[in-house]
Amino acid sequence: AQRDCGWAHGQLAASLQGADIKHLVAHLCTSAQRVALKAEQAGQYAAAIGALKLLHEMVVVPHNSPKERTFRRGLR
Repeated sequence: AQRDCGWAHGQLAASLQGADIKHLVAHLCTSAQRVALKAEQAGQYAAAIGALKLLHEMVVVPHNSPKERTFRRGLR
């Protein structure tokens, strides 16, 4: 199953173009913001924090290239 998911992810990533990625990121950011707002209104603060953390990691945190990624990010 993991091999199939890896293959599907690779095919999906290969089919995306530059404009498609921008549209997808905009849609994901809007969805995360909507989830955070609705969760906070419902008193589900853990879900709201999770959605805001996802939004922060998608927009604010710089992403390294795959060659620079390590499993011990920030640990020395």
